[in-house]
Amino acid sequence: MIDRVGGPQAQAGFLYGGAALIGAALTFLVYSWPYKVVQQRNLMNLDNYVTSKFARINNNFQVAKRRALNVERDKRMSERDALKDEAGAWTLSYHWFASRLFLCETMLRNKFYQVRRNTTLYWVGGMAFSVVLLAGIGAYLVVTGAALFVIGAFAAAAGGYLVVAGAITARATGMMFGVLESNEWSRVHIINLDRTIRDHVGEDKLQIVTFRDRNRIE
Repeated sequence: MIDRVGGPQAQAGFLYGGAALIGAALTFLVYSWPYKVVQQRNLMNLDNYVTSKFARINNNFQVAKRRALNVERDKRMSERDALKDEAGAWTLSYHWFASRLFLCETMLRNKFYQVRRNTTLYWVGGMAFSVVLLAGIGAYLVVTGAALFVIGAFAAAAGGYLVVAGAITARATGMMFGVLESNEWSRVHIINLDRTIRDHVGEDKLQIVTFRDRNRIE
C-alpha cells in the first residue's frame, strides 16, 4: 500500500520538477538567444550611430564657434556689411548646433525611459500571467482532491520556476546600461555653451572698448 501510494506521488514530484526545469530552460534559451542577441546588436548599432552623430554636431559647433569668434580677422572696415552678416550667421550657427545637440539628447532620454518602462512592464506582466496560470493549476489540484504531497510538489516546482524565470527576465531592463557607452558621447554639457557665449561677448566688448579708447587718444 505504501509503495502504491509513494509511486504516483514520486512520479508527480518528478513530473512537476521536470516541467519547472524545462520551463526555466526554455525561458533562459529564449532570453539568451533571440532576445538578448538581437537587442544587443540593436543597442550597439544605436550606440555607434549616436556616437558618430553627436561627434559631427560637436565638430560643427566647434567650427562655427571659431568662425564666430574670429570673423573680424578676415574682414576690413570696407567689408563691414559682409562682416555683420557673417558674424551673425556664425553666431546663430553655433547656437543652433548646441540646441540641436540638446534636443537630440533629450529625445534619447525619452526613448530610454520608454524602453525601461516597456521592458519593466513586459517583465511584470509576464510574471503576473505566470502567477495567475500556476495559481489556477494549483487551485484545480486542490479542488480535484489531489494528495497533499502532490500539491506541495507542484507549489515547490512553481515557486522555483517563478524565481528563476523572474531573475532571468529581470535583466532585460538594465541591458542597455551594459551596452551603451553614453559616457563617450559628445553630449551637450561637454561643449560648454555658457563659456562660449561668455568668451564671445567678452571679447567683442573688449575690442569695442579698446577701439573706442584708441580713437579718443588719437
